[in-house]
Amino acid sequence: MKINARGISYQFADSDGSTKAITVNLSGTEASDYINGSLVITASDLTDGTTLDDLNKTQITTLGLKKMEAYVKATLGEA
Repeated sequence: MKINARGISYQFADSDGSTKAITVNLSGTEASDYINGSLVITASDLTDGTTLDDLNKTQITTLGLKKMEAYVKATLGEA
């Protein structure tokens, strides 16, 4: 199943305008199966010194997909 980003929104800090969180909406369909999810990416999801302000659409989508996968695996007891 191909899952794509359907929307990305940013939440900014009042103090300095930096990005506090990014919400990515993901959706995919295959035949009669579908999946949708809205996931919030925060600084704690980053591991390589990158900030939320550094991320492009592809990186945000990849982080959202990884987070979605982790939730599904945890729900199935595969984490």
